[in-house]
Amino acid sequence: MKRFTVATWIRSLPLTIRLVKGAYWDHELVQAAQHGWSTPVFDVKADTDANFELLTRRLLDARPAVRVAIASHNLRSVAHAIAYNRLAGGSDADLELQVLRGLGDPLQAAIAAQGLRVRTYCPVGDLVAGMAYLVRRLLENTSNESFLSEHARGVPLETLLAAP
Repeated sequence: MKRFTVATWIRSLPLTIRLVKGAYWDHELVQAAQHGWSTPVFDVKADTDANFELLTRRLLDARPAVRVAIASHNLRSVAHAIAYNRLAGGSDADLELQVLRGLGDPLQAAIAAQGLRVRTYCPVGDLVAGMAYLVRRLLENTSNESFLSEHARGVPLETLLAAP
């Protein structure tokens, strides 16, 4: 097995860091409750959104030591990453945006139409784990707090795009 030293890491710069929004909220809450741990995730969606934007800025500020990939289906999160990247002096080629195949297709098309880098990903691996992943993504994107659900209920775009 190869051991990594600081010198090895420095030679392998820039590192690609992928920031993913969403994932395992329900699982984390259940697991914490079973073990008597404090909740390891934000209880309020606005707190999650604010933290995601903070981490996006930190990653973009860490360039050129890192290449940044932002994975989200939330239009506000994607727009924030693009705007901050440009504000920080980065070129559009410095940022990769990622969406899940089948859930982010319209967003992917819109990003690509703007000439921005976008990657579509899909889970690969064990069938049961993959199905659980897809079910979590469906629940996340159809929840009452999701961007798409709120927009469909008539929440104004200005409200949806407001800072968390």
